[in-house]
Amino acid sequence: MGLGKQLLVTLVDNGTTALLARYALVRGGKVIAEGECAPGDLPYAPEARAVFFSRSGYFDRVEAEVRNARTLPFQARRLIEGALVFNEPFKACFASSEVSAGRYRLDLAAVADAEIREVLEALPTTNVPFSRLVLAETAIAALVNMETDEPAGVLWMRGGVVVGLLVEKGVVRARAMDRPASVAGGELGIRLERVWGSVAAAARRLFPDRGVTLSLTLGELVGKGGEAQKADAPSRAIEARLARRFPGVGGNAVLVWPELYGLAVVPACYSLLDPGYQEEALVSRYATWVGGALLACGVAATAAAFWQYLNWQQAQASFASRNAKLDADYAAVKQKLPSPEQLAALEQRLNKQSGETDFRVDVFLAWVSRLTPEGALIRSLGVTGDSAPSVQVQPASAPSVSVPPVVTIEWEVRGDYVGAEKLTADLLVKLGARTHLSNSKLEYKPGGNAIFTTVLAPLAGAFKE
Repeated sequence: MGLGKQLLVTLVDNGTTALLARYALVRGGKVIAEGECAPGDLPYAPEARAVFFSRSGYFDRVEAEVRNARTLPFQARRLIEGALVFNEPFKACFASSEVSAGRYRLDLAAVADAEIREVLEALPTTNVPFSRLVLAETAIAALVNMETDEPAGVLWMRGGVVVGLLVEKGVVRARAMDRPASVAGGELGIRLERVWGSVAAAARRLFPDRGVTLSLTLGELVGKGGEAQKADAPSRAIEARLARRFPGVGGNAVLVWPELYGLAVVPACYSLLDPGYQEEALVSRYATWVGGALLACGVAATAAAFWQYLNWQQAQASFASRNAKLDADYAAVKQKLPSPEQLAALEQRLNKQSGETDFRVDVFLAWVSRLTPEGALIRSLGVTGDSAPSVQVQPASAPSVSVPPVVTIEWEVRGDYVGAEKLTADLLVKLGARTHLSNSKLEYKPGGNAIFTTVLAPLAGAFKE
């Protein structure tokens, strides 16, 4: 038994048109859940196995001589066809062991195709990955073999049908069956004696020197008391050990449903599913495991992506807010800056007179712009000279320019009075490095901004180039 979770299923005919499914969930040899439900409500497991009882089931042991072991399936089928057991399509499976070079012993099992189709149609094969479908007798033989490999007679009843089996080392060596009857002779005690007589006859034929001493009572015969076959102490001891084989199962559930719990240990060679179907079930099983892993990774990746998306949205909103503020500040500053035409005219006049003075206004303006701190705007800049008319450089008026020996500048300073006073103090220190300052004053308007005005006399050669 594997360590993974297995779903064991058998269909139950409860006398109505609706079939029920008896199931057990097994993990590591322990039953973690059991019960009955509609086939479509079966719980999911990575591996599922199903068992069913067929009245047309066929079992036999034969020996075959073949040159290549790969031809054994064809040989097994030919032997069953030669026995004239089926007059309709059938499915065969077998366990093989080599007796001598080129000679094999085959333990055969076969059933009509039509019965397999009925079972598969009743099972939810599209939702549950069934990997094995076996006959009830092979599962019972596998269960008994968990406690003994000695020949044993088994009486088992399901749905009113009494079946007698002779099993050895997990193999069905002989099978007898008695159907329910309403005519005289249909009493359970008589039926059991009849079936047991057939099993005993098979035992004498197959084991003439050893004999068969073990007699097990399983299925619906459990708890029937005197009506069931009497068992000796060794047989009862085996039944008791079988009942405890699967932890988690209450009472005698293993004995009542031996075909169900034998599914956990039945060899794969007794599966009646086509190889292609088994491969599909295997692919489905591994696809489920891989899909689960991918799903977990996908959920984690989706969560991470969603978190990144939220962070991105927050960053985008913050960026948009800051960008809007910068745009508004730029628009306000742009309105107070000289136009390109004004600057071009000023540059033209300055270039014309650059040879006549050691003071270049363009150099001076660039220096003042660099000194103007954040939070302050130049509201007006006036240039005057002894031999030229006064000029004002403002956003609303176009200037006429001459060489200015004196510059009057007015700044608008934002913030409260303390902040404006500190800012203008720093500005005065920087301005005094290359100019003489005079008439500097700071005027603060409550509820508004401060206005800082000063008159600059550039030092000789300070703005020549």
